[in-house]
Amino acid sequence: MNIVRIIKWNNKLVTFNDKLIRTESVYTPPAPPPYTTDGLVMEYKFDNNCNDTYGHNGTFNGTPRYNIGIDGSCAEFQLNGADYISLDTSYGQVTYGLNPYTVAVWFKVNTLPSYQIVIGMYTTGGTTTNENHALQLLSDGTLVVYGERTGTGTRQQNSNVGDFVTGTWYFTASGYTGTKMFLKVYKVGTGLIRDVSTASSISTNGTNVANIGRWGFNGGPFNGFIDQFRVYTRVLTDAEIAQLWNSGVGH
Repeated sequence: MNIVRIIKWNNKLVTFNDKLIRTESVYTPPAPPPYTTDGLVMEYKFDNNCNDTYGHNGTFNGTPRYNIGIDGSCAEFQLNGADYISLDTSYGQVTYGLNPYTVAVWFKVNTLPSYQIVIGMYTTGGTTTNENHALQLLSDGTLVVYGERTGTGTRQQNSNVGDFVTGTWYFTASGYTGTKMFLKVYKVGTGLIRDVSTASSISTNGTNVANIGRWGFNGGPFNGFIDQFRVYTRVLTDAEIAQLWNSGVGH
């Protein structure tokens, strides 16, 4: 009696009856990311480089150093206060005017000087006008999120004093709804520690330069680690923000 068996070998199906009859390739689609990509236009995973998934690659200034990232499989950038990553104008084009957006990032600081910048923007020349979305960490552990700082007003949202300490990973999601600035702060080992928003309608300029790790022109050098930096052209839901938080292994 002839026996026909079907086995799987090296991800291929092999049908045989004492000899090879047919080999069929089996396609296994890649698993989708464990977070939403709807509206995602900039994504820096820092997998041993500062490239963007969507082509807006950054330029590293200084000596790149890498460590195991927050998700356990990728690298993250270590900045020592002199290094930074310069971006093109795409970031400013997303986070300007009254357009809704969300900026999400993981970071951990080594020190708390008077202030340091996670992501910073200014117009070329370093004026204090037309500053777009920026994250500034103060010495008292307060994170200040600027939507714009102009000569006539400031669109910003602050966390509480003492929210941030050294040596601990944090995940933040911040942005603008079209009427309000908002900020959510998650702390590894604790979870959501801050969820605040403030009404604001100040418009911004879309031609600014941006840096990860200092202001767009200079100043506020960041000392610590940054990972998984993402920008969306819409406001993420609470559940979608929680997905980004849960994508890290540190929680």
